[in-house]
Amino acid sequence: MYRPKQYDIFLSHNSENKDWVRILAQNLKASHYHVFLDQWEIKGGQKFVPKLYDAIKNARMGIIVVSPEAFESGWVKEEYEQMLIQEKEDPQFIIIPILYGSHVPDFPFIKSRHCIDFRDPSAYRKAFYQLMCAIENKPPGPDIHLTIEPEIPDFQNKCVSSQLQDGEKAFLNDFFEMFLTKKAVLLFSQADRLKGILKQSIIGHAQTLFGETNVCEIIPPYSPDADLNTYFTRIGEDCQCPDPVTNAVDFSSAFGRRMQSQGRQFMMITGFEHSNEHGQKALAAELRILNERFPDTFYLLICGGEKLADLYYTGTLSFLNQAEAYDLPELTVNDVFLLMEEQHCTCQISNQTALDILTHSGSHPRLITQCFDFLDQDGHFHHEKYIETQQTKPFIWQLFTPFVRDPRNKDRLCELLKKDVVTRFSPYLYDPLIKSLYWKNMIKKDSTGKNLVWRCELLKLVGRNIMGY
Repeated sequence: MYRPKQYDIFLSHNSENKDWVRILAQNLKASHYHVFLDQWEIKGGQKFVPKLYDAIKNARMGIIVVSPEAFESGWVKEEYEQMLIQEKEDPQFIIIPILYGSHVPDFPFIKSRHCIDFRDPSAYRKAFYQLMCAIENKPPGPDIHLTIEPEIPDFQNKCVSSQLQDGEKAFLNDFFEMFLTKKAVLLFSQADRLKGILKQSIIGHAQTLFGETNVCEIIPPYSPDADLNTYFTRIGEDCQCPDPVTNAVDFSSAFGRRMQSQGRQFMMITGFEHSNEHGQKALAAELRILNERFPDTFYLLICGGEKLADLYYTGTLSFLNQAEAYDLPELTVNDVFLLMEEQHCTCQISNQTALDILTHSGSHPRLITQCFDFLDQDGHFHHEKYIETQQTKPFIWQLFTPFVRDPRNKDRLCELLKKDVVTRFSPYLYDPLIKSLYWKNMIKKDSTGKNLVWRCELLKLVGRNIMGY
């Protein structure tokens, strides 16, 4: 069949979801569609960014996987912007958002488009059929008629081992000891840190201490257009309040009744800094009320990155100043083994190999997981092969791309890439470029805690190549 475009579908996704997306791409391929998936199409040594832009221009449609990880990805937003440009230039180009993950952010753009909902693993066949109908531009109707039997991914149901490593146990024990004296704690984490097994471990540890029904996780609405009623309705749902919550007063009243009937409560909030300013202020006010009403039984943990640190250190929300600030510690050798378990890597490696992986990845979690691809069956890690192949991997190029486009940053970044010590560390980084590099997890504190250095030589090498020197 003649195709006016090179690709039928361009798949935009965060690499954290790559396993699930790969199965989706295989199902689309089995349905006779030519799919652009970066891990299939980009060759070694090929320039990453131009290839992606060219693929979008040469695709009939774009599918964007909307997940919690996608919201944190500047690159997914960049690809969506390119799709919007293509949609304006080519009226036949179609953008199809699909929802994946337990807590999908309410991106503003998905409000104006019908989304295909893949969040329920048991309804995958129905969602895939609806996607096929969207691709073919026809209404789905009441029945499912598939030409293939799609493979059903099972990644939502990964189990986390209850047997934590000693380092993980020590971190959790030390961390929760803060709640003996502080009822509100801010946990700062650089990009790609507070995910997967660590986040689940924090929640699991809280459930052990406070009871499973006395722990709730809140993810406030991300949309800047969310009014306060919508904002608190979502929070009430996250807290599983038995009574309807439609405003701030409803929320504090419902949660207060919950505390009076159930006793101690632990609340974990993620994504607070991404919600709109009105919502932040209103929620902070209600949290202050709960903290004052229940000083001995209400325990609050707010997790975030750069924007949460800005709110804390600039004093924008005075309630946050009463909290204890805590930086997520660097990964350890034990964490390498935990990540292997999370990624279902079956290789048996020694402590020395785990240490080599930690060193050459700069203890960056995404780079650590990519190291697993270079483990031989005997568990040997090839450093040279790893460095050679990683120079063309999309992830590192995505880190540097935003800086390349800004001439003011490009010259300074070239100078910083020449240095062993980037700058002195301070709790609040006023320099916009340094702050961005730190929270993107490209630089870290050195062993003394006094200086900021590049995470690893690989980042410096790729950065120099991108910058052209």
